[in-house]
Amino acid sequence: MSDSAAAPPAEKLSHRDTERSLRAFIALQGLWSAWSQMAGFSTAVMTGFVLTLGANASFFVLMTSVKSLTGFAQFLVPVLGRRIQNQKRFIIVAYVFTYVLRTCLVAVPLLLASPLQLGASLFCIQAAQPFLGGWQASVIPANIRARYTSRQVIISTVASMVVGFLVGRYIDSFAEADKQQSFIYILASSTVIGLASSWVLQRAPPCRRRAIAAATF
Repeated sequence: MSDSAAAPPAEKLSHRDTERSLRAFIALQGLWSAWSQMAGFSTAVMTGFVLTLGANASFFVLMTSVKSLTGFAQFLVPVLGRRIQNQKRFIIVAYVFTYVLRTCLVAVPLLLASPLQLGASLFCIQAAQPFLGGWQASVIPANIRARYTSRQVIISTVASMVVGFLVGRYIDSFAEADKQQSFIYILASSTVIGLASSWVLQRAPPCRRRAIAAATF
């Protein structure tokens, strides 16, 4: 409570920079939703891929536990947040690591390594979320916050529906013996979508460190 009360006033972006950030966050939402359908933790693609590697029920129980444990990053990383000088760079690097680690599942298709790769990628996502949420909260004007958030939800829903449908049709176009190839192609393609989302975020005006600190802590 004392930290929040003592936080300096949030630094305001110019009107032009605010609009650029709002457009970037909308595009990010669409690209992130598309990536999640292609390489998300519990999607048909990821589930189907690990099944082709020989996963059983115990593996999915293990991964559910790993996912829950990585949520601790959302509490741990903000504690160190004041020492991170460039929070925008931290967010982008964390997401890039996420995309690369998911692609490593294709490069190293070993069931033994999968929990480590998925766990590390989930940790990166969880670590970036508090800072990204604080960044957005400091940028979105209060008078349009509800309308803007609604637009983000619509974009996310539409992107998820369209990409999910197309991914399903693509997988179904492969013979049963070739299903693993379809999963590999989709996971590899998801990296392009993921890196595009990082590029979009990179083009947004830099984080105002004090503004994010005020919104996050």
